[in-house]
Amino acid sequence: MRKKTATVWLMAGVTILSLSACNPQGKQDSSTHEQQDNQQEQQSSQDANKNKQTESQDQNDQSSESNEGQTVDKADQHQSNDNGMVTVAHPNDLQVLVNKSHKLPDGFVPKNLQYADVRFPYDEKVQKRKVRKVTSDALKQLFQAADNKGIQLFAQSGYRSYERQETVFASNVDRYGEKKASQVSAHPGTSEHQSGLAMDITSRAVDFKLIQAFGDTEAGRWVAKHAHEFGFIVRYPKGKQDITGYEYEPWHLRYVGKDAATKIYKKDWALEEYKRNE
Repeated sequence: MRKKTATVWLMAGVTILSLSACNPQGKQDSSTHEQQDNQQEQQSSQDANKNKQTESQDQNDQSSESNEGQTVDKADQHQSNDNGMVTVAHPNDLQVLVNKSHKLPDGFVPKNLQYADVRFPYDEKVQKRKVRKVTSDALKQLFQAADNKGIQLFAQSGYRSYERQETVFASNVDRYGEKKASQVSAHPGTSEHQSGLAMDITSRAVDFKLIQAFGDTEAGRWVAKHAHEFGFIVRYPKGKQDITGYEYEPWHLRYVGKDAATKIYKKDWALEEYKRNE
């Protein structure tokens, strides 16, 4: 009886040792695979989160460009400076007010700048041919509509950086004196051209100049009557200098979106009046 019992225990021990010897790393391999799977799953999760963040950012950018009727709360629209100048808090808003008392943030560069796909009286690919994409798209439609009526428009000057506006203003000061320069051009940081939403246009009839006589040409009259249909306003209209701070500029178009532009046109407002009444 003792011999049989010993034999059974001996055989059991051999079996256990045999099973253990078949895969001495079994537990370790399983743990390693689990760690690898966890790492891969974690990496996949991180990649998915990054993709979601990228998609979300893209959607936000597209929404900002396409939602032309969107406005921000008035209470959150501006930040005042100690010197009385107001720095706009939402410079990418399509109806952002930029004038002698409302400036763009320091270092501001508008998003989605691109070369406007319209006619220019020069071939050089210079900075002033750029505007925001939403402005470029609307300009192309405006120019096409004018072409269909036999009217040739030419874009002359769009985006200007802060540094470029410094040069422009200094040149006007040298030419006219500071008082007159302030009536015909903007101080750096207060120019609509820096927003990427403005474009100066002209025609062959005025030798491609930016002069008030443009408003009396066929092209100028057509633009004044139809620009709002494409989301533009004549930013500095005749008789509004006390409101806008600038002399009449029939060549200066500002994109604000079709809804806002139509309301401004029908009410015969300047942008300042629209902002007070929105």
